[in-house]
Amino acid sequence: MLVFAMDKIQFRALCKRILNKNRGWDIRDHKIITHLKGALQGKRSVLLFCPLPHEPNIKPLILWARRHKIKVFVPIIRHNLLEPTPYRLPLSKKLYNIYEPSPSLAVAKLDLALVPVLGIDGSGRRIGFGKGYYDTFFSRRKSTELVFVARKILRTKSLLGVKHDIVSTRCIDARTPNTYKRSIDAKYFHNYLDFLSFDSDFERLS
Repeated sequence: MLVFAMDKIQFRALCKRILNKNRGWDIRDHKIITHLKGALQGKRSVLLFCPLPHEPNIKPLILWARRHKIKVFVPIIRHNLLEPTPYRLPLSKKLYNIYEPSPSLAVAKLDLALVPVLGIDGSGRRIGFGKGYYDTFFSRRKSTELVFVARKILRTKSLLGVKHDIVSTRCIDARTPNTYKRSIDAKYFHNYLDFLSFDSDFERLS
């Protein structure tokens, strides 16, 4: 059963609880990386991310991409804006406990971006931590292919997003890659992913 009567704050909190509570992510992360390698095939320049504890550990994917001559950028936050920066060591823990490389003058021309999500609303819009960094950045770069990534894709049928929230036609978790067909305005979605049964997770984690 889906939870329909849920606002964004409630949904975000539930997603955090589910993703932070679960254990045994190593096997799932390995499966996710396998799927993501396929998404990166043929790309020359990609935006990945340095994962937080609840996000898939894609560090092996970063190494794989660099070995395959793919330019890897990761987000840093400068002047309250997301800025893609070449991935290079050393990394330093910065805002929100996210590891970042030092700033660079390199200009990122991205073919694809892997975007971490907490969940997805009924119109396919990303629900993140609410800071809007990804939304602001990609609102001006609509040609970049976006792939939503999470250890478990959590969805609600409630329409929680706003117009500027980013939408992707593809999301990947530990299961097989999930593809969404959508109209241009993202108002109508047809998905091939079984909806998550929120009631059991909610009862177990409450």
